[in-house]
Amino acid sequence: MKTTDTTELTFPLSGDTAKKLVFEHWDFLQHLSRRRFPNDDNTAHLALDHVLEKLEEQQWHRVRTWSGQGKFATFLAVLTARLMTDYVRKIYGHQRPPKWLTEQTDPIWKEAYRVLILERFERQEAISLLQTRYQDLNLGSIQEIVSQVIAYCPSRTRYQDSHSVPIEDVAEPGSRDYSPEIETEPQPRELLEVLEGYIRGETPQPAEAKPLLEKLQPHLQLSDEDRLLLRLRYCEGLKINQVAKLMHLKGDPYKRLNKILNSLHTACEKAGLT
Repeated sequence: MKTTDTTELTFPLSGDTAKKLVFEHWDFLQHLSRRRFPNDDNTAHLALDHVLEKLEEQQWHRVRTWSGQGKFATFLAVLTARLMTDYVRKIYGHQRPPKWLTEQTDPIWKEAYRVLILERFERQEAISLLQTRYQDLNLGSIQEIVSQVIAYCPSRTRYQDSHSVPIEDVAEPGSRDYSPEIETEPQPRELLEVLEGYIRGETPQPAEAKPLLEKLQPHLQLSDEDRLLLRLRYCEGLKINQVAKLMHLKGDPYKRLNKILNSLHTACEKAGLT
């Protein structure tokens, strides 16, 4: 199926165009569902059925509300997350918010809790979504709120499955030739945990990780896109071809990945940690 060029669309969308856009993102929807229900394939499947059923209503009315602002994938992710939340509430009832959250008066706190804890978006994704909705707040304030919600809820479930690639593979990049990934020797656990926290973009990190992070930080120069690639590959266990498709990467994804891993390894060497 040829991918739709969103810059050439006319708005409001037709029902057929909305349907086509959704099914072009079907793999992405499946990924969101598996991440939301990492330990229950049946619930993930039923929730995705619920999402599709709701999206189809009134000639794809919900999808046709997209006006072309921002990426369609971001719009669809937010819409899907809310429909999945509706499904969970329908089946299991409402989850009572924690006491510290009910004491907050600014609605952005509840929104941050929803996208991070209930809908399982990662830190950087949550920040981007909150920026879209609360455009009057500066980035620093949003980042601080997200960091505090994560700190209040340190045990939030992370997506892992039997096909996940261990974070050990990130610490040592293997061959510098641009070929598919090669199994590598694991590094000390403390270093791996610091790297995982950096890849996920989570702050604050545990106090014991601070000295290592201070050594590494001056040498780490990965872009947000590089970190997202690493997180999808190593923290969420997606295969490299799946990552390339989700992120719309151009060129050889193995070459891109090895280049990032090499830069991480170089940073560890410069920091005197390998």
